[in-house]
Amino acid sequence: MQEKIVKPPLSLVNKILKIMEDIDYIQKDGTNSFHGYNFATDMNLLSTYRKKFIEYGMVVVPSVNKVVIDGTITNIDMGIALICCETGEKIEVPWAGQGQDKGDKGLYKAMTGGLKYWLMKTFMLPTGDDPEIDTRKPKAKSKTSAGLEKEKQALKSTRQKPIKAQPVEDIL
Repeated sequence: MQEKIVKPPLSLVNKILKIMEDIDYIQKDGTNSFHGYNFATDMNLLSTYRKKFIEYGMVVVPSVNKVVIDGTITNIDMGIALICCETGEKIEVPWAGQGQDKGDKGLYKAMTGGLKYWLMKTFMLPTGDDPEIDTRKPKAKSKTSAGLEKEKQALKSTRQKPIKAQPVEDIL
């Protein structure tokens, strides 16, 4: 009789790694025409991750700990727990979300945005853009050689002689 070899379940961090290997990009499938930008929709992001969480036996439990409403802006402090159903391991992280709405949907927008960005950042998911990229073109400055020489002279005149460092004992 042959014994069946049972593999131990993957740890939670190994499951996170497996999901990172499985999902390498999310297409921005939504457009905000008013503000002129594209974004990954909630449906696209959640349906993609939901399938993987089911496959690997994981659940995500978001919670809202604090809500601050200032005009049309709703800011929330959230907690997000990622739980492994097989081992009971849990990772809990504090997170934040922000939503803007003139009506009663600010809280829901803040929760949705917070969870979406938590998923993207936790799983290091690229969406094909970088929010730090400055797409503006630099203004061209044309300086004559006389103008450059004038700047050099101005810099030289403002330079001070280096100050000699004193031993700490002399200062105290």
